[in-house]
Amino acid sequence: MGLEAWEDLNDFLVVLVELVRAHAVLTQTLAYMADIEKIAEQRKVRGIIIARDFSSKLVSAVSRVQDIELMKYKVKFNFESLTQEKNPEG
Repeated sequence: MGLEAWEDLNDFLVVLVELVRAHAVLTQTLAYMADIEKIAEQRKVRGIIIARDFSSKLVSAVSRVQDIELMKYKVKFNFESLTQEKNPEG
């Protein structure tokens, strides 16, 4: 999991990225946000949790919490051969 925190002119944004299904990340996100709020000098602190999928419990819990957004990511791989085909005859 990765954590990023950005500051723009007015707000702080905490972003947590889960590589697989996110289900127990809400507490951690709220803790990071609370820590940043202590030094944010009256500025707003928002959070985004990014994952491939979310448990239904996490989606329900986040619906009750202000300033946290859930975002899904999708990955598509394209493969390109970098080796030449070998001729079996020599």
